[in-house]
Amino acid sequence: MAFAGMLEDRLAIRELYGAYSAAAMSEDRDLYLSFWAEDGVRLSRDAEACGKAAIAEQWDGIWSIVGQMGFFTEIAAITVEGTTASAQVYCREIVVLKDGRVWKLIGRYDDTLEKQAGEWRFKRRVYEIVLNESAAETNTSIS
Repeated sequence: MAFAGMLEDRLAIRELYGAYSAAAMSEDRDLYLSFWAEDGVRLSRDAEACGKAAIAEQWDGIWSIVGQMGFFTEIAAITVEGTTASAQVYCREIVVLKDGRVWKLIGRYDDTLEKQAGEWRFKRRVYEIVLNESAAETNTSIS
């Protein structure tokens, strides 16, 4: 994957990722959900959410145990073809759970995006943990 397609679209997608990170760190549920297509899909090793309502439920489940989150992204690739795009993004996550435990992760998203009414939205996000520093320190597994 590389960087290809209209620069204006690639910039808008980069800004989407920045705003997504800000929504995660500030626990802004409404902002987070605004980035998703109505029929968006979020997949991870242990969870699947299909549609914005299911993604909202997943968000609520995550934040029921999370007290604070640091979430930073690094975009590895964006390819835009008309009103669709694919991207690969790495993220550094530091998560403080409500019970006091801390999880430190590096994850990767393989994304499909769609331009709807002039705005880029996530159509499909597939998340994978690349490095789980917490598991190495405490011999625990998280998803």
